[in-house]
Amino acid sequence: MFGELMTSEKLNFILIVSDTFRWDLLNYKFEVKSGVYAKTPNLNEFYRKSIAFTRAYHASFPTVPHRLDLLTGKFTFTYYDWSPLPKNEVTLPMILKKRDYVSAMIVDTPHIMKDGYNFDRGFDGWVWIRGQENDRYRTAPKEIKLPCSSEKIRNVNT
Repeated sequence: MFGELMTSEKLNFILIVSDTFRWDLLNYKFEVKSGVYAKTPNLNEFYRKSIAFTRAYHASFPTVPHRLDLLTGKFTFTYYDWSPLPKNEVTLPMILKKRDYVSAMIVDTPHIMKDGYNFDRGFDGWVWIRGQENDRYRTAPKEIKLPCSSEKIRNVNT
C-alpha cells in the first residue's frame, strides 16, 4: 500500500473535521452501522480513495479546543479553554504554506469564525457556511406558519 504512495508528485490531502458524524452511527470507514437508516455513498467513495488514520485520537472533544489541538498538533485542553487560537502558535496551514501547498477551510461553526479567534490564520482561503447554532445570520428570512402558538416554541423571536 505505501509503495503506491512513493511518488515525486506532491499529494493532495483533505482533512475532514465534523462535530456531527456521530461515532455510534458510523464506523471508521464512514460506513453506516447496521440498523441505522442513513445513506452516505459520497463518504463511502471518499474513504475508498483515501488513507484513513484508524489509530489517531483527538485530545479534546469540544469544538474550539479540538480545533486548537488539530491545528497546532498539541494537547492544549489542559491549558487552553474555549478561547482564541493564540497568535504565537504555529499552525498546520502555516506549515503547509511553507511547503507550497494551498489550503482552504470550510466551516459552519460560528465559534471558529468569531472576530479575534484567529482560526482562519494561515489558510489561503476560507468559506463560512452561515446559519448554524447561535449565528443569527438567516439564509431565507421568510414568514412561516407555525404549527402551534409561538409561545410554545423556544427562541422563536430571537
